[in-house]
Amino acid sequence: DSWLANVEAGAKENETGLWALCRDVAGTYINPPTPTAEEVRAGYQEIDVRDLVIRPDSFIGEKIVVSGEVFVIQVEGTLTAMQIFVTTVDGSREAVAVGYEGDTTGIYEGTSVTVYGVGAGKIEGTNAFGGYVVQPLIRADIVDY
Repeated sequence: DSWLANVEAGAKENETGLWALCRDVAGTYINPPTPTAEEVRAGYQEIDVRDLVIRPDSFIGEKIVVSGEVFVIQVEGTLTAMQIFVTTVDGSREAVAVGYEGDTTGIYEGTSVTVYGVGAGKIEGTNAFGGYVVQPLIRADIVDY
């Protein structure tokens, strides 16, 4: 074997060089490149939270991003349930429920967060005063703070 053949074999085996980005005959990556954090976040659409509140079911499965302030946070193991107030363009605030499975160390009531997630319909329940409440629900993929 030649030196070049050995280098080629090593690159194939270790999926480096051109073999790191090879495509099959259909044009699909065999080893797709890993997206950057910015590329991942760019896949989420900013929305007017008022639309989410009025029509939560129309966002089911949609990749959305909202920013707000935590007003309730409960953690059990790796599962976090949060409620955040999102300020609308007219200055009012809307409550959004967020479920997140991941590390939320450093997030407290009053923490500003940006949630990248998927619309998951709505959550219904009773508030501390016994009133019936409905809030849109986001299953978070990423929570920045």
